[in-house]
Amino acid sequence: MKKILFGLFGCGRPPLDKPAINHLKSESLQAGQLDTIYRLTNAFPNNIQIAFALIKNGQTTFFGVNRINDTLISIQNSNSAFEIGSIIKVFITTILANFVINGNLKLDDKINPIWSQAFSDDNGETWEWNW
Repeated sequence: MKKILFGLFGCGRPPLDKPAINHLKSESLQAGQLDTIYRLTNAFPNNIQIAFALIKNGQTTFFGVNRINDTLISIQNSNSAFEIGSIIKVFITTILANFVINGNLKLDDKINPIWSQAFSDDNGETWEWNW
């Protein structure tokens, strides 16, 4: 049985009024797998793409989804590059905030003593950002 690993992080977009029309098709996925992918993705906004990689017995099956005009369609996007920079920033900020809240780190602590290789010429940079 193939399992789907699915992760999504959002930025506060309001929910859509209605789910997408399901036009997902695949010769390599089972109907139950397509139903699961549709259920997990039908509320995504228009013009969004998602790439799935399903691995079974060392064999990888790729499946792409795109929502266009309130319809989910299958696409080939296994070679596409997806931007994850915004998610990384949120992830790192969350970890830093947890360290501060738990008392493991202070925003005015110096950065370089924590790492084995210095980030700068040790000019006294701290974790605090001045906007």
